[in-house]
Amino acid sequence: MATLPTIVLVLLFTTGAARPVLTSNGYDKVRFGMRLTAAEVLLGEKSVAAGESGVETCRYVSFASLPHVRFMVESEVVTRAEASPGVENALHVSVGESLSSVTTKHPTTRIVPHKYDPAGHYVIFESADKKAAVVLEEEGGKITSIRAGLEPSVEYVEGCL
Repeated sequence: MATLPTIVLVLLFTTGAARPVLTSNGYDKVRFGMRLTAAEVLLGEKSVAAGESGVETCRYVSFASLPHVRFMVESEVVTRAEASPGVENALHVSVGESLSSVTTKHPTTRIVPHKYDPAGHYVIFESADKKAAVVLEEEGGKITSIRAGLEPSVEYVEGCL
């Protein structure tokens, strides 16, 4: 018969690690404001290009271990992350969720008009020091994308331009 400490150890090893959560500070081990080389060391892997930017000092990268997030890198510093649908975030908001549901959960959020869609909005959750944020894009009453990062990068509408 197994003793109690053995059972606890088995549970620790079989429950798995917690899934990473996108916050205004970062995603998994990657923190906004860190050098890309430091993120690569922490993750134990090299980043790979994740799209063209057309700007010499700004680009997107991804990591094999974090397949559903791409990171904006400006002057070799990670400044923003863009999440695919299904990536957990600190707000507990999902792509496809209604704007009314988001404002019910978070009534004090800042909502500004969308740059290209007159009926759309950006829903902005600033960090306490206002140096970072989580930004939701909304069109047609539904959340269409979620990103997080440092100001002003997180609010760039066109990304690396």
